[in-house]
Amino acid sequence: MNIKRLIELVDNALDAARQPARTMAAFLIYATAVHRPGVSKLKITSEIIADNETLGINTGKMPDGTDNVVNEFVYNVVEKVVDTLKDDAMVECVIPSGSVVVTAKGANAGGPVVAVGTNINNAKGYGIIR
Repeated sequence: MNIKRLIELVDNALDAARQPARTMAAFLIYATAVHRPGVSKLKITSEIIADNETLGINTGKMPDGTDNVVNEFVYNVVEKVVDTLKDDAMVECVIPSGSVVVTAKGANAGGPVVAVGTNINNAKGYGIIR
């Protein structure tokens, strides 16, 4: 294989790779995050089961009267995914400009010194998915 073919393969692989999610503007994350209700295993499961019903998948009791194993399977999968997100995920978060205020006081031979500061850049932090 020549170098030109190798470069083509790498280019094609990079083009085929999924594009990363676009980053939201910091103020949009901050403005919307405080109104989010949090992740609910039961809500997710209910919505999937409702969708299954519209697809014609039986969501009621089995013909012999036992619980529907598909519904139990859906809940099990959702539970594992949500637990993994809550336990293992790292979240990029926003510290809004102006939210960290620094105040310092002191004195020197020239008289009292007062310093006031605030962050001017957004920063990355780690959070917990709730």
